[in-house]
Amino acid sequence: MNSAIIYAILAMLVVRGIMQVLESNLSSVLNALISGMAGIGHILLTVSMVILLLQIRRSVSEADK
Repeated sequence: MNSAIIYAILAMLVVRGIMQVLESNLSSVLNALISGMAGIGHILLTVSMVILLLQIRRSVSEADK
């Protein structure tokens, strides 16, 4: 889960933020690439969250037995 957070931060916040601060004109391909990387980061975050919730559910059900 931590690696997904780092990936999303690097792709979405740092890279996009640097490009906006420098006011560089991005090509449509590079713009789509950065957006796609941020999307992949969000997908990884979602999968990690689902896995975490499933593990919590399993732990709670084992504790009830």
